[in-house]
Amino acid sequence: SITLADGGAGAAGGAEVHLGLWLPVIEGCDYSSTENLSQECLVPVIAEIGPYYNDGDVDALTPADRLGRMLIENYVPHGYGVAQVSVFGTGESNHCMDLMGNAEQLGNDAAVRWLGEQEWSNGAVALIGKSYDGSTPWQAAMFGSEHDYLKTIVPISGLIGVKELMWKNGSAEARAPIMHNGVY
Repeated sequence: SITLADGGAGAAGGAEVHLGLWLPVIEGCDYSSTENLSQECLVPVIAEIGPYYNDGDVDALTPADRLGRMLIENYVPHGYGVAQVSVFGTGESNHCMDLMGNAEQLGNDAAVRWLGEQEWSNGAVALIGKSYDGSTPWQAAMFGSEHDYLKTIVPISGLIGVKELMWKNGSAEARAPIMHNGVY
């Protein structure tokens, strides 16, 4: 969550990012009681952050058929945690959506910070995504957070900016007024 001190979404108070989380089964590690976890129990996390959970798709707590299911099926058995995160104003994340804006960056940073600070985390967080979800890793990387949890990003065909998304050859893209104002 972010607070008044963060500005933007935090100014309204109680701004929280919602996420689903899958942790590996490691012999001798009980994640339900995170006190005194041994070094062998600490895991890196791969996260996908986007607006599509619970928007005609599954919620963030259910493996998504985009990247989430593949990440969960292929990385969790090998000792990684996987998270699916909804940006502000989508899924069960509250506040208003701020398409590629400061509030969205604050939410992405809050998710990375939360994943990196958990007792079961080894402090290494990676972000991956495609299309819109391929833009959120760049947002988190450029945010310039003082913590050092974000270790790598894997953006796949991400958007490069709102102007480039909404305008083509000097005029509004045909789908912009309907899709982007309605969906985002």
